[in-house]
Amino acid sequence: MSYTYLLSLSIGIARLGNSTTDFYLAPTKIGGLPVECDSHGNVMGTAFSSFRDSDGRVKRQAQPFRILRTKDNKSYEEITLSTAEVASINWKVHLANKKAAWYQFSELAGNLLLGENNSYKNQKTPLRNPKVKDFSKRQESLIIDPGPRTLSGANQSIEVDRNSIPSDYSHGSFPSPNPKYGRAINSLGTLKTDSEGRLLVLGAYGRAIAMVVQILGMMTLLMVQFTVW
Repeated sequence: MSYTYLLSLSIGIARLGNSTTDFYLAPTKIGGLPVECDSHGNVMGTAFSSFRDSDGRVKRQAQPFRILRTKDNKSYEEITLSTAEVASINWKVHLANKKAAWYQFSELAGNLLLGENNSYKNQKTPLRNPKVKDFSKRQESLIIDPGPRTLSGANQSIEVDRNSIPSDYSHGSFPSPNPKYGRAINSLGTLKTDSEGRLLVLGAYGRAIAMVVQILGMMTLLMVQFTVW
């Protein structure tokens, strides 16, 4: 009987933080605490200490991804660099931020579990940044796309930033390094492998944009959908 291979988790969450040194691993169970790790993402086995580093900056959350295999869809075995028949593990990861080119926030609209008629289009949910009407311009100016990255082996690290877009990737795009509002977004995160070749995806450094407006005499902080996101 042959093996079936799968990726675990199928969906993960890598959280932002402004710490440039420290991070932690995402919880491994519902209601669980984050997991302490070393600089390569190896589990340390100690109790979780803090969401902030020694300078008070917010740690990033790394989402680990593992390779599993099964013969019967009941019992699963993890595959790592220590597995006898494994010569190497190669990961190819493509991060992108398409939020500014997508639809506006709408709680239930777009949830296709409620049926095809609940799609964004059928519910007439408006697009973000509607002033950018040309499709190709929306793709170029509203999407942050650093292109794919590959890494293999143990204890590796790659930054997914504007300075490392693959030369053979023609769709690479980042917003202006000198935006009108806020600070430039230069990275979408970091990719790492631990000592067993597991993949870790870290969020970026938490750069966002906001503006303050006066409504009925009260100051209200609004997150706005600038094209520099």
